[in-house]
Amino acid sequence: MNKKPITGAISYDDNINSYTESFSIDFENYATVFSADSDADILHEDMKKQTVELTKIAKELEKGRQEFSKASISAE
Repeated sequence: MNKKPITGAISYDDNINSYTESFSIDFENYATVFSADSDADILHEDMKKQTVELTKIAKELEKGRQEFSKASISAE
């Protein structure tokens, strides 16, 4: 695959001077950058999943507690 380079110039000013910088990006020799989640992002997602599972467990425990309470009242 023939990848043509990107070339251009960036011009900018500050209080003292004007500047122009030329650039060229050769995609034949350019390292591809992959985005990756940080350890904090991964931990955050794992904690959200864990919270969902803990909520399910809490609901089941509450349902069991209510059924046990009803059974105890019926037995009296």
